[in-house]
Amino acid sequence: METLSTKEVSELLKVKKTTVYDMVKRGDLPAARVGRNYIFLLEDVHTYIADRMLSPNPPKADNWEDIIVEVTINEHNDIVLMMSAPTQYIIIEEHHREKLAQLVAELKRTE
Repeated sequence: METLSTKEVSELLKVKKTTVYDMVKRGDLPAARVGRNYIFLLEDVHTYIADRMLSPNPPKADNWEDIIVEVTINEHNDIVLMMSAPTQYIIIEEHHREKLAQLVAELKRTE
């Protein structure tokens, strides 16, 4: 079981260390706290990457109802859209809800 430091995770994901801390805080990336530091399992980081890879052939549909399978709100009060085949999740953070509502209204007007 290979472990990584916060610095190693940030280098692997090509993000700042503060982004890694934010990912842990949101629950996006599992970590164990050891003293003042976090340690990560390499397998968990690989899973995080694999879960976020985009499909080379994203689903196409004539309307949102054909693509969206489920809409929920997570513990951070973000909207989570579960998309159909291949199953993908899109998280809409709370501060983007107004923009999402505008986009949905625009889509409904064009139908």
